[in-house]
Amino acid sequence: MKTFIPCLSFLCLLILTSCRSSAPDKLYILMPDETLKPRENNVSIYLGNVTIPSFLNRKELIRLIDNEQIATIPNCYWAASLDKAIRDTLEQNLAILLGQNAVAT
Repeated sequence: MKTFIPCLSFLCLLILTSCRSSAPDKLYILMPDETLKPRENNVSIYLGNVTIPSFLNRKELIRLIDNEQIATIPNCYWAASLDKAIRDTLEQNLAILLGQNAVAT
C-alpha cells in the first residue's frame, strides 16, 4: 500500500501536466514605415503582384539559423498571407513617398 500512494501521486501529476495548455499563438502584421516623408516628384507607378519564394510564403514566421538553414518560430504566425501583406505595405509606403494618386494597383 505504501508504494501504491507514490505511484498514484506520480500518475496524477503526469496527467495534470499533460493537460496544461501550450503557449498562446502570437500573430504578426506588417505596417507602413511611419518615418517616411513625402517627396516632391512627378512619378506615377503601377504596383502589380508581389511574389515571394515558397519557403517564405507560409503562415509560420521563420528565422535564419545560418546561411543555409531556416527554422519556424513556435507559436508565431502571420495574421495575413505574407505575399499580400508585403504588397499592401509596399503600396502604403509608396503612397506616402509619392502621394496617394501616384500609385496605381
